[in-house]
Amino acid sequence: MEIKNKLFNPSIETIKIQVLFALRFYFSIECCRLILTYVWLRHEQFVRF
Repeated sequence: MEIKNKLFNPSIETIKIQVLFALRFYFSIECCRLILTYVWLRHEQFVRF
């Protein structure tokens, strides 16, 4: 059981780390997309009026 726990725990930790990195990466892309969309919409309004 000791060996099993030692092998099992690090895999859970690495999965957690990978999930956190993936979420951070996804949210950073979403933030960039929102900012770009906002800037583009502002630009469109300035061009129109």
